Amino acid sequence: MNAMTPLRHFTQQDAEMTQVWRDAAVCQHRSVARTLQALLREGLLDPSRLICDHQLSWYPLGFEQHKLRIEGLQSHSAGAWSLYGAVTLYRHDQPVRALHSGSDLLKAVAPALAVAINPADLERLSNELDNSVHNDLQCLTFRHQWRHALRARFRSYGDTFIAALRHQQEEHSALLLEQWASNTHPVDPAFASTDGLSDEERRAYSPEFHPVLQLTVIAVRKSYLYVADGMGVQDYLQWFRHHYPDAVLQWRQSLQKRDMPLNDWYPLPVHPFQLQYVLPEKFAAEILRGDIVLLDDVSIATAPTMSFRTLCTLNDADAPHIKLPVSLRLTSLQHTVSPTSVVMGPRISQLLRQILQREAGFAHTLEIAAEITGACFIDADDDKARHLSVLYRSNPGMRLEDGLFALPVACLYADSPFDGEPLICELIRLSCGEGAQAVLDYFRQYSRVVLTACLSAYLLYGIAFEAHQQNSYLRVDAQYRPVQLQVRDFSDLQVYFPVLSSQGMSLKPAREGHTVFRDIQPVRENFLHATMLCHLMEFVLLLSRHYQLPESAFRDVLRSETEAVFARLESRCDPAFWQSERQAILQAPWPVKPLLRPGFAGTVDDTAGSMPNPLNPVPAA
Repeated sequence: MNAMTPLRHFTQQDAEMTQVWRDAAVCQHRSVARTLQALLREGLLDPSRLICDHQLSWYPLGFEQHKLRIEGLQSHSAGAWSLYGAVTLYRHDQPVRALHSGSDLLKAVAPALAVAINPADLERLSNELDNSVHNDLQCLTFRHQWRHALRARFRSYGDTFIAALRHQQEEHSALLLEQWASNTHPVDPAFASTDGLSDEERRAYSPEFHPVLQLTVIAVRKSYLYVADGMGVQDYLQWFRHHYPDAVLQWRQSLQKRDMPLNDWYPLPVHPFQLQYVLPEKFAAEILRGDIVLLDDVSIATAPTMSFRTLCTLNDADAPHIKLPVSLRLTSLQHTVSPTSVVMGPRISQLLRQILQREAGFAHTLEIAAEITGACFIDADDDKARHLSVLYRSNPGMRLEDGLFALPVACLYADSPFDGEPLICELIRLSCGEGAQAVLDYFRQYSRVVLTACLSAYLLYGIAFEAHQQNSYLRVDAQYRPVQLQVRDFSDLQVYFPVLSSQGMSLKPAREGHTVFRDIQPVRENFLHATMLCHLMEFVLLLSRHYQLPESAFRDVLRSETEAVFARLESRCDPAFWQSERQAILQAPWPVKPLLRPGFAGTVDDTAGSMPNPLNPVPAA
């Protein structure tokens, strides 16, 4: 620093650089911690080989006398790990280098992994982890500005962010909370990766940057578009006009300008990425033939929800969400909308509506965001059709006439713009007050709602929702008490056929081996992974860490509420099924769905490992 540099100027620069360094350190540490947890949780590194001495742990790698030095590593229930310090690669007793990202860690331990990884897969996974860190840092930088804006806008309406949103009757409160929570995935090491997007495109499309997207509505010849009718939609154009009237008016005018007969065409919204990069190449022949017409004067103003490719319309807060294919690798997977999902979404929704009506919503604890209708391009190649499709879903954040307030469950993990604590802490204070007992009481209420909803559907109808945080909404009453769980996204919902058929119901799968199973194992694993592990046990970990309360206290609550649902439903279940599922959920090991392991082969294989059951008071020997 030059001695004549003005102090005010230097202080401002220094503060800005300090914040950048802090943000970078946070993102790098988060990447290392999540990658290390995935390696240990999935058995790619054997946790039994850890040599622990208070706050310091060593892991021998078994090659060239390399080992990891890990500071502040703690184990938790359900295969979870916390990392509070640095990870350094050592050789003999000398440090080789500090590991500053998940990719650094993965490359350092690659020769010691339980599963071989070829160089191409290692490089691809490393790039995804680096991309996630880069994107996470951009998001964190933007988030500082956004936090200040939210605080300035809402602080005068209440002492908590959630209460302020509710009291002000913010029209798009659910959308705002979804976007605020879009970087809160608790375990995925590559949670922020968006391979194939520039920084500018990511800021324009990704929910964590709070953007507005203009969806172009193209015209597809009717004979080339399949429309699903599982929820009773008989006239797609009429239905579309009812929910998106401004877009249909523009669409009609655009067709008339081109002398295109209105009765020959259907409107189809398209994501801007798909419109620019995918349709001109993959559907070039159909565009040239005139069976697909790319209109440049018809659009819908939308914003992305927590899901990058699911959009909420901005001129009508209650209009159905629009789920679109985006042919990108997002969080390590390509996210399109398959013809199977277009067929099965409305079909599943119709079945679930019948069940909810029959069961009175399982004591009114369960609701769904129905997948109303969908459409996809008709082609013999499903892999092509999945790139030009749409699924319309009931808006889970729509205004509720019963006075309930809807919150995306994932937002409860996000920090409050007001005080930086997880938003679940606001709900606890608003409903139950302060103190350890208030935290446990709220968790009991919450667990009771989720289990009554999801475990009842599983035991009585063989239905396993993928009810993790990103797919779930919590509805709270005037006192902010948990009342109802709303579940969305049925692409990975699974049904055990024998139990469903015993209730006199059926569900026709679009293809064999999808959705409906005669083997209970994949259905059970889906329930245990999504509802018990990712949803409820992650709350156990969050609350116990934040409030510094023993995990066992929350696990006891979760076990007792699970046992209560089993007791209530015993008389309605087949005795053998009831007993086997009680043993599987409360005593047997739970599955571990891998996040890193599938990437080693470049596949999406969901082969599960196992972990000790966190609800079993007597762990298996």
